[in-house]
Amino acid sequence: MKPTALKQNVPIGSMAIPNLEIDVAKKLPRLRHLTLGKSNFGEINRILSQVPQLRSLNVSLQGDASHIHHLSFCSQLNRLALKIDDSLISMTQMERLLPNLTQLINFELHAKGRRDLADGHRWKVLTEGLVTFNFKFQIYSSLDDLTLSSFRNEFWVREKRWYVAYKEEYLFSIPYFAPVEVHCSSVSLLSVWKTANDTSFYENVTKLNLSPCPSEDNIRTISTMMDLGCIQQLTISKLNHILFLNFYLLSMHCLHTLCINGSLSLDYIEQIRHFRFEQIRTLKISSNSKITDYFIEELLRIFPCVKHLYVSCLQSRAQMIRLIDGFQHLSSASFTITSWHQENERHCYFEPELLIRDSRRLTRGTYRCRFYRSMRGSQSYDIHIWIEEKVSSSSFFVLVLNAFHLKLNFSSDNCVG
Repeated sequence: MKPTALKQNVPIGSMAIPNLEIDVAKKLPRLRHLTLGKSNFGEINRILSQVPQLRSLNVSLQGDASHIHHLSFCSQLNRLALKIDDSLISMTQMERLLPNLTQLINFELHAKGRRDLADGHRWKVLTEGLVTFNFKFQIYSSLDDLTLSSFRNEFWVREKRWYVAYKEEYLFSIPYFAPVEVHCSSVSLLSVWKTANDTSFYENVTKLNLSPCPSEDNIRTISTMMDLGCIQQLTISKLNHILFLNFYLLSMHCLHTLCINGSLSLDYIEQIRHFRFEQIRTLKISSNSKITDYFIEELLRIFPCVKHLYVSCLQSRAQMIRLIDGFQHLSSASFTITSWHQENERHCYFEPELLIRDSRRLTRGTYRCRFYRSMRGSQSYDIHIWIEEKVSSSSFFVLVLNAFHLKLNFSSDNCVG
């Protein structure tokens, strides 16, 4: 790849450089904020030598990090976000690096290392002058709740109000790196050690996954640990789970996405056929069950305001057409049809609009359609449709990227976010 030369043609206050080979032709004395993609030690040092007034740096270091303390950080740097991808780091390396950054007040660190990174006493010495310190460490040693005792003292909890959690080999600051999605199981809820209360740990949660088999006691516990009013996406494995969730759904004022990633039994939809969920704008169904025409009609009635639809288990093109015409507010949809006549495949690749030629709704609007062989099996095909009055090329490009991501997720029968 040809190096990219950065020339000082105009005053520059901030700059983001992606994953390219960098050739800094001249100094950039006015540059204050810089974001670097994945770069090695030498590339980073070469760039830093050309930006003497840099105040803020966001950088991802690849390769050997053993000499990280030799990086030529600018003396005026007050914010550093550092991600180290390939190397394990030690507390000793940090003790050699940070004292060189005398103006630093905001520090963010993503890294892998061993147990010594979990020493709150040593971090206290290094971070007393910081205003913010957020970190996420993958620790290659087992920790327990006692390990966090060094983060529970006056300095961490009262003076700085910096809180820490440990879960599944990750030690991280909260709420900055707290999870945005929670799986409702006793194991996942009880295996978190933290120095803050539940409210702080779960305040960023916007996605709640209740599959495969939640209980009312489990849901009741969840409701005491987090604000259900902040939940935007809910995942369930059976439609009839809505029955005992109904009381809690009333408090989910921000809920707009429902994912169903399990059985599509007719018995389940019969049990909720008197419900109506107008707040659901995105409906995602990923299942190995066969979807029936009756099931589709009930979906149209129970979720009347759906704008974005993802269904991975259709049996025919006619079912797809019915969903497109039945959801009156639909603006995008992705389908996997599991039964298909291969003789139609060639025509659909070159003229995907043939797939939806019978749709009454699409004859009155503007749409784009794409057709792919599914990764789920040789007899399955993915169809992605976007409906709008006017189709912009940029929006369509985003749709294609989202559709490809969706196809990968459907291939593993997971509900995508």
